[in-house]
Amino acid sequence: MAKAENHLNKFFSSLVRLSLGLESLFVIFLFLLLTDAFLGLYAQQGYGIVIRLRFYIWKLNLLAVIILMLLRWPQVFAIVKSAKFLLAFVGYVWLSHLWSPVPDETKFQAQRVIETTLFGIYIAARYPLKQQTRLLGIAFALGAVFSLIYVFIFPGMAIMNDAVAGLVNAWRGVYIHKNTLGRMMVIGMMLFLTNAFTAPRSQRRIWWICSGIALILIWGCVSKAALVSAIFLLGISPLHRIFRWNLAIAIPLYSIVLLGGSLIAVFLGDNWAEAMGIIDKDPGLNGRVDIWVHTLHYIQHHPWLGWGYQGFWRMWEGPEHAKILRTIATWEPPDGHQGFLDLVLELGVIGAFLFSLGFFTAFIKAMKWIRAFPSVEGVWPLGFMTYYVIMNLTQTQLLPSYTIYWVVYTTIICTPIINRNESLQPQGDQPEQLNYDPLTEPLEGRRTALDRWYS
Repeated sequence: MAKAENHLNKFFSSLVRLSLGLESLFVIFLFLLLTDAFLGLYAQQGYGIVIRLRFYIWKLNLLAVIILMLLRWPQVFAIVKSAKFLLAFVGYVWLSHLWSPVPDETKFQAQRVIETTLFGIYIAARYPLKQQTRLLGIAFALGAVFSLIYVFIFPGMAIMNDAVAGLVNAWRGVYIHKNTLGRMMVIGMMLFLTNAFTAPRSQRRIWWICSGIALILIWGCVSKAALVSAIFLLGISPLHRIFRWNLAIAIPLYSIVLLGGSLIAVFLGDNWAEAMGIIDKDPGLNGRVDIWVHTLHYIQHHPWLGWGYQGFWRMWEGPEHAKILRTIATWEPPDGHQGFLDLVLELGVIGAFLFSLGFFTAFIKAMKWIRAFPSVEGVWPLGFMTYYVIMNLTQTQLLPSYTIYWVVYTTIICTPIINRNESLQPQGDQPEQLNYDPLTEPLEGRRTALDRWYS
């Protein structure tokens, strides 16, 4: 009888491990799609079946996430209670259809934002920070490796050559645009380096190789913004140590660093053409300054509520956007190319205020991660938040749906901060289990920091 029970326990244990493994594969697949790998590229190339399947793929992913969230509803409920600012902002995004000039489109796009937020809440409820960085790293590594393969095997698809747009031999890999590849590889490089320092020794060489591939792709995509961002993030990475000091010292010191950055910005403002000439850039940031002037003008039309989410930038279908396109004439910008200005334009001062509350929460959480984790893995949230700001200074990627940016931002806000050294207390000779899942593993008298947080 005891022998049969032992075999049954082993069977159920194997079944649980298999289910957890399949769930991890699903999360990696979800992360890969959120980076906009493959689907966007093949849809742009005219593969109609991809265009038709993309909708159903996302809805199936959403259904799977909802089921997994229901299975872990206590953790999800605890996280939802702790993310009030995030939920208030997402709710406001949906409500903006009430005053949008295109209410149906705003409602549709806002629904996609809600679904993307659910993805992030599920990840935060299911995985601790260390495993988030590992699964994210694997997804970005797949995107990097396949991008390099596509460049050499399918150059017609993976390399952009548009003399009119000034694109010659610009790599885009498995992504829709060279700038997308650049942004993904900057984020990927941060993840690869994080895992290179924290993964088991047998795996570190793989992560170092991935870091090298990311640098090659950043160079090949000829995106100066990605290259400068990568160098900047690597350069300031030692600065994270100040947040492990007394905050009364760390915050003023960080403010001094910001002040120094402001002085540099003033210098660039006085010597803009010369400074931009060094990196072969247009002093007008390739026409962005003109777009920002128009954006500020139209913000004044609806300053408090805005034009509604995705209610302004509608190309030639939007009267205001069409007027801007006719005025500029030299190119057709799809948005304002400045995430924070576009936020105020679409959601007004009220929406920007709600977003700021969650944004401030995310930055505070990122600083707390550094203090809670003595190793490099605690730096990842602050590294991402820093790049999130840098990226949106010249791009509009602050609130895109079905993208990795909003999912990672959501996980930073929602993931409970648990010191790795306190995350699990093994009993007796049992090894420490870093992948504790309350759904599948009974407590059996073991009380962890995770349990204390949820109680």
